[in-house]
Parts: sequence; C-alpha cells; structure tokens
Amino acid sequence: MAFTAELCQTFAPIIQDATTFEEVPVGWHRLVEDLMARLVTTLAGEPGIRLIVRQIKEKFGGLRFYYRLAPEIDRENPTAKAIRALVDEAESKSLHTCDTCGSAGLLREGSGWYATRCDEHADRDMQPA
Repeated sequence: MAFTAELCQTFAPIIQDATTFEEVPVGWHRLVEDLMARLVTTLAGEPGIRLIVRQIKEKFGGLRFYYRLAPEIDRENPTAKAIRALVDEAESKSLHTCDTCGSAGLLREGSGWYATRCDEHADRDMQPA
C-alpha cells in the first residue's frame, strides 16, 4: 500500500483515511496523482470548501473516484461542477490506459471480469469489451 500511503501524505488536506482505498493499479498511479494535483489547484481558490476522498479503486475495468465536498454545496456550483469534470475526465482516461503499465489500452473482458489493458498485458482470453 505504498502508493496510497504516499497519496495520503502528499495530499493530506483532502485525504482523510486510506483504509477505504484498495491498492490503485500501478498503471493508473500517474493518472490519480495528476487528478489529485488538479483537484488541489481547483480548491486553492475556494478556502471554504474541502474535498474529502472516500475511496479510489478499480471497478469493471475503470477507475472509480468517490468523494464528498464539505460543506455540501449545490451540484450547480461552479467549483462542484469543475471538480466533477476533473473526476469524470480521469475516470474516462482510465478506460484507455493500461492498468498494468500506463500505456494506451482498451477495456477488455475475459472470463467474466473487466480490465483495461494494452496488447502486451492483456490475458490471452481477453477480448475488447
């Protein structure tokens, strides 16, 4: 869990508890670090709003990033919309980024499970989803 521990240390103001994190696949480390840095930058101009990361994980082959804002603000608030757009962008990019190496990848399905992998890291039985 070295990566999540490092995230918690680097982004302490917005990450409260790493125990809810699954280990982020190595190929997505850069994607998550970039997202976190962009979130911190977005929140820098909003001292009254805090973002609390609840969970970061892989699900159905894509990155999932769960968070809440404190205090709760209207979804139509420009800051809330900017944060949602950044998270959506990172989650979308994960579906084109190999979770093993970070190279360009495809969402694939094999034996009932999904993963985003490049040709090199895709299992033999995986097909594009």
